[in-house]
Amino acid sequence: MITLKGHIFNEHCRFKLKSGKEVYGIIWQVSVEDSPAYFFTSASQKVKIETSENRLEMIQELGFKLDINDVVMSENLAS
Repeated sequence: MITLKGHIFNEHCRFKLKSGKEVYGIIWQVSVEDSPAYFFTSASQKVKIETSENRLEMIQELGFKLDINDVVMSENLAS
């Protein structure tokens, strides 16, 4: 099932980017200085991030900052 961007944060998904590239992982929506920011990580890092004492710091350390406008399609793979 294809979903809209607003419904895929913090879930294992397949993403298609404007470049045509497809990637698999998780996009985390976080607040940085009261503004939304987006980071991409592999799905295998989800438990490490969610159990971290400082989730934001862990996302920034493990993730790649992402321009959410580069995501043109997403498909939720979480069961």
